[in-house]
Amino acid sequence: MSHSTFTDLLKKYQLGTATESERKVVEQWYALIEEEPRILDPEEWNTVEERLWQKLAEKTGRPADPARVAAVPRPQKLTRYVVAATFLLAAMLLGFLLLRYPGEKAPADTGAIAGLKSVRNTDEKEISVLLEDSSTVLLAPGSELSYPEHFRSDSREVYLSGEAFFVIARQAGRPFFVNAGKITTKVLGTSFRVKSSHDGAEIEVSVRTGKVSVYEKARKNNGRPDKTGNSIILTPNQQVTFREENGAFITGLVENPEILPEATRQHPVLFDYRDTELSKVLADLKKAYLIDLELEKKSLGDCPLTANLGGKDLFVQLDLICAAIQGSYQIQGTTILISGRGCE
Repeated sequence: MSHSTFTDLLKKYQLGTATESERKVVEQWYALIEEEPRILDPEEWNTVEERLWQKLAEKTGRPADPARVAAVPRPQKLTRYVVAATFLLAAMLLGFLLLRYPGEKAPADTGAIAGLKSVRNTDEKEISVLLEDSSTVLLAPGSELSYPEHFRSDSREVYLSGEAFFVIARQAGRPFFVNAGKITTKVLGTSFRVKSSHDGAEIEVSVRTGKVSVYEKARKNNGRPDKTGNSIILTPNQQVTFREENGAFITGLVENPEILPEATRQHPVLFDYRDTELSKVLADLKKAYLIDLELEKKSLGDCPLTANLGGKDLFVQLDLICAAIQGSYQIQGTTILISGRGCE
C-alpha cells in the first residue's frame, strides 16, 4: 500500500467518511501496533506508518522496510516467522483489496470516530442529544452523531451522518461546526437542520433561526476546518442543497416557512386586512418570515387587499393574495416574485 493511500485512509477515518471495510482496515492497523484508535495530528501519520512496519518486522524477523516486507520470499522451509509474516501480509493485502475492489458500495456512515462519543438513533422517532455546551440535537431515525466529551476552548465541532435538527447555544468567539459529508456548517448560536443522503452525495442545510455559513470542507495543517471553494450564507427560512458530483450549492426556501417569533414579538401582526395596500401586506410578511417578496410591477403595490391571512401558511397566504390581484407567484432562489394583472 502506498504512502498516499495510507494517509488518505487515515484522513477519511478521522473525518468519519470511511466505509465499513475501510474502517476495519484502519482498526486492524491500530490493533497491530497495540494502540486504541484516536484522532491524530497530520504530523503523527508518518510515525504511525513507521511503527506499523516496525511491528511487522518484529513479528517476522525481517527488516522494517515496506518494499522488503512485501517482497515474495524465495522458496524455503516455512518457519514460524514466515508463517506469521504470511498471515500479517495477507491481512494487509486483504484490506488493500477491500479498498481497491469493494464490490457493493458500502453505505455512508460515520461509525464510531476515534476519540469521539457516538450516538446512533435506532428508534423510530427523533431522539434528543444534549451536548456539553447546552446545545441540543434532535437526531432523526437511522442517523448518527459523533462529538467530543469536551469541546475545544475556541471551537465546537461535531460529525453527522443522516439528519438532525440543531439548537445551538450562543457562545461568542466559540463557533460551532457540523461536518456532514463534504460540507461544513458554521454557526455561533442558531437553530437549523442538516440532512444528508444515504451515500452523502447530496446534503441539505435549512435554517430556522439565526445565520449559518455553509462551505465545502477542507482541512488546515492543524486538522481544523477551513473555508475553501464554494460557500454561502443562509438566513431564516432559507436552505441550500450541496451536490457532490459538481460541487454546486443550490439555494431556495424551506418547504414550510415559519413566522419568526423574535420578528413579531414586540409588534404582533394579525394579518387581518381591510382595503390595505398590497405593499403594506407584503412588508408585514417580509418582517414575519424574513423572506424577500418582490413585485414584478411596482403598480401592484397600490392594489387594495381585504382578507384575513392569520393562522395560514405563507404559501396559502400568497395564494389568497394572488387570487385578489389575478396573479401568481414564483420562487426564484430565496426570493418570491409576485406578478399579475393588478387591480384595474
